[in-house]
Formats: sequence, C-alpha cells, structure tokens
Amino acid sequence: MGTLINEANKSMASGNVQKANALMQTAESVAFKMNNADTLLNFYGAYTGFLYNQQNFARALLITQKQLRLSLKKGNLKKQANAYNNMAVQHRVMGNFKLAAKYLLNALKIAEQIGDTIGQKKFYNNLSSIFIDIGDQKNSMFYAKKSYAYAVLLKDSLLIAKSLSNLAISEILNADLNLAESHLNQQVSMAKAIGENELLIESYINLGELYVKQKRFQTAINSYHAADSIAVRYPGHGNEMYISYGLAWSYFHLKNYVLARQFIKSALISADSSVPKYDIKDVYKLSSEIFEKLGQPAKALLHWKKYRILNDSLSNVSIQSAVREMEVKYNSSVKKRSMAEQQLQIIHKNIELQKKNKVIQLVIILILLLLSAVSIIWLYSKGKTQQIQLNLLKAQIHPHFLFNTLNNLYALSINKSDQSPAVVLGLANILRYILYECDHQKVNLADELSAIEQYISIEKIRYGERLEINLDFKGSVTGQKIAPLLILPLVENAFKHGAGKMEAEAWIKIEINISPDLLLFKISNNKPQEETGGIRRRKKGHAGLINIRKRLQILYPKAHIFKILTEDDIFMVIVKVKFD
Repeated sequence: MGTLINEANKSMASGNVQKANALMQTAESVAFKMNNADTLLNFYGAYTGFLYNQQNFARALLITQKQLRLSLKKGNLKKQANAYNNMAVQHRVMGNFKLAAKYLLNALKIAEQIGDTIGQKKFYNNLSSIFIDIGDQKNSMFYAKKSYAYAVLLKDSLLIAKSLSNLAISEILNADLNLAESHLNQQVSMAKAIGENELLIESYINLGELYVKQKRFQTAINSYHAADSIAVRYPGHGNEMYISYGLAWSYFHLKNYVLARQFIKSALISADSSVPKYDIKDVYKLSSEIFEKLGQPAKALLHWKKYRILNDSLSNVSIQSAVREMEVKYNSSVKKRSMAEQQLQIIHKNIELQKKNKVIQLVIILILLLLSAVSIIWLYSKGKTQQIQLNLLKAQIHPHFLFNTLNNLYALSINKSDQSPAVVLGLANILRYILYECDHQKVNLADELSAIEQYISIEKIRYGERLEINLDFKGSVTGQKIAPLLILPLVENAFKHGAGKMEAEAWIKIEINISPDLLLFKISNNKPQEETGGIRRRKKGHAGLINIRKRLQILYPKAHIFKILTEDDIFMVIVKVKFD
C-alpha cells in the first residue's frame, strides 16, 4: 500500500492527475482488504494529504471525518489528534475559521496530554495560519513563535524551515519588515539546501510581498519571477495564482496598470473554486482597483462586488471574536470567571447611571436646538456670499443620527441595558467635536476619524448583529488636516439609506487610505431592492451627497474627486482630496 501511495504522489507531482487518482483508488482497495484499523488510519491520513495537494478540499474533509470516527472507535489518541488537525486544515481553506480553530484546539489538547512534541509544533503552526488569515497580529505571532520554538527543540531542518514561513508573515503583519526579510532569506537558503522546491517557491512569494511592503517594487517583481521559474520546472504546486497576483500587485504600485491587468487576469484564471476563499477575495479586490485606474468603473464595481460576497464570510469582526473566544475557553477558565465578576460590578454601576439618562437626553436635545438657532443667526450675519453658502451647507448636515440614537438610548434605559452609558459617552464626544472643533476652517483629520469611530460604535449598538461593518485603514493621520464634517455625513448616509432601510442583514464597508498628500475615502453599502427602481427616487435620497459635492467644489477646487457608483444592490461613494 505504501508503494502505491508513493507512486500516486509522484504521478501527482509530475502532473499526471489521472494516473495518481487511479493509484490511490487501488491503495484504498488494498487498505480495506487488509482489514486492519491502523493500516486504514494511515491510509486515511495519506489520502487526505493527497487530496489537499490536489486542492479537492471537500473530498478531503469527508476522508478526515472517516479518519476521526475510526480513531475515536479504536481509542487511538495520536490518530485522533491528527484527524482533528486534518479537519481543521480543510475547514480553514474553505473559510470556516471557527470550526478550524475548534478542531485545532482539540488536537492541541490531545498532543499535550500524550506529550506529542511534533504534533504540538504542527498544531501551533496551523493555529498561527488561522490568525494570519484573519489579520490578528498578536495571536499569529504568539503561535508562530511557539511553533518555531518546538521545531528548534526537535532539531529538524525541514520543520525549522517550514516554521519560518508563518514567523516571517506574522512579522510582516506586525511591520517588523527587516526581521521578516532575514527569516525569509534564511528559509530560501534552507529550502535550497534540502531540495524543497515548493517551500522555495513559497519563500520567494513571501519575499515578494515583503518587498512590496517596503516599496521595493522592482525587487518584488524579481522575486515573483524567481518563484515562477521554479514553478514552471516543478508543476503541481498550486502557486500559480499567488505568483500572478504578486506580479499584478507590484505593477499596480508602479502605476503600470496595463501589465497589472495582464497578470491579474492570469490570477483570476487560476483562482478557481479549489483555491482558498480568503485568497481569492484579495485577487478580486486588486482587480477592482486596477480596472478603476484604467477608467473602467463597471468592471471595477463588478469585481468589487465579488470581493464583497467573499469577504462577507471571512474578514470580519465576528469571525475574529469567535476564534478568540475559543482560545480563551481553552487557555483560561479562571480568567473568564474574573472577567464575569468585573462585568457584574460594571452592570451595577451602569444601573445607577441609567437613572440619569432621561435628563441627559433632554439636555442634549436642548443643546442641539440652541446650536441650530445660533448657527442660522450667525450664518446670515456673514458678508461674503461664498462663506455664507459654505456655512449653510455645513449647517444642513442634519444630526438625524443623534435623535435616532436618543430614541434608541431611551429604549435601552427602559430595559436597563448596560450599553446606555456607552451611547451617552459616544454622543457627548460627537457633540463636543461639533461644538468646539467644527467652527474652524480645518480640523485635524484624526479628530474627524475619531468622530466617525464614535458614530459607528453607537450604530453598532443600535443595529446589533444584523449589521456587519468592515473598516480598512491604511496610512498615518499625523499632521493632516481636513475640512470638518466632510467624511462623517458620508458614513451617516450609508447607515440612513443602507442599513436603516434593510429588513434583512446589512453591511457597510469603509476604506481609508492616507498618503502624505492625498486622502482616499471609499464607503459602500448594500441597499434594498425597492430602492433600485426609478431615477427620481434615488435622487431624492442623495441630498446629503449633493451637499458634500458642493462643499468640495468650494473648499477643494481642482483638488478633489467625487464619484458615485451604484448597482442593483450596492451603492459606493469614492472621495479623493489633496491635502493643502
């Protein structure tokens, strides 16, 4: 049986998939005829690896379920741990991170129980991969270091070389780029020395990603080409999409959008259903950005929509929370009890605070009414026509979300919810910003973004689990200034005309990219089907957007871009502003 499996793997590596499958089917028949549990368990493990390399993840999951049932029946703890790990691997590539984490923690618990050091190394490494996938800097690094430490303890060159992958990627996530580069170059040397071509390909791909982060784009292109030259000689590795994506990414940053489009098309051809969803979504996102740069908004929106569909079930806060919750359950029940006691104390304090909520609501309403009256009087006292127009536009940014939140706060108070103080504090912070900051021509960009964060926090309480919010922030706000209340109304608009009118689940995606001389702000949301019919109805809901457009024309003449893109169920606004 072992010989048949080896021959099948060789055939797979050489690209002869049909022969490889036939050999594995023969091996399966032999294993069943031998009627030996250990032999069958060994076959299940080998077959799972074979199917994984073939990227047949659904079939591999079925085999691992058989492996788990048989190992549980026979009481073989080591095989149980391996089965749990194999199930976790399959669930991870299919985007089921919560189940993947659950099975990995089961595997790790068994490995610690029986003292399986090699197993612990492997399971820690796979846990690190999950946290890398969801962008968790702290936990990805924690488990990557644990895996690497076990590999060093075992003094196994191959295990050490493989452990360097997640260690370096975690260092990239944590912006420790120099150390990551050192570890990846070490991995390249080790992969060459032990003849691990697939690992060498992955090393060059990871180096390419690192060089892009360092803005060494030509060096990144060279690294991806190095990976490609090895991949051509050794097919069956499944890295074609990553190489094409890396080249597209590099040329995109070099503003060679024609070449970037060529390589992203190759990546999309390779990105079939067998490739992990969390990788395909990045391909669609980059493709959307490339088509936008090439002046093809329809294609850009189509690919961005595909990215959104994939992203809905992957890169979101609920997944991270679920995985972390399992980790907490596994690591510390004492800590949980302590946290529960603290929570009880907070709830008791909040009950006292809730008694004051009605008074606070009335005070806020009176302040808002007073602010509106004072603003109108002051606006009409101005002498310059454009300044009057600008200030009137600013005054038109109605604080509906404050009144809606007050109603929500009242309901929370009746129910004696412990979330009421958080809403009050958020309202106070937004009101403070409007009263004391927004009368200036320019405000710190950090203050505008802070007001947005406060607003989003309040709306999260209002909508609960039926609303998913994804925020992607890049760049530094240090020293940057912007006209006040320029971005916040766009966020309010997404909630009012998107989440506020959705009967089913709603989502909002916000992307903020800040460079030294430019702010790029994208916000998109899904919308109900009844909103899609009729030009007149759409225009009626865009008063706030018309306001923003006019303010941009006055404040940033010839220094801004304002775009609205819409489809049947998606609405997107893009704003680009050059800093003074």
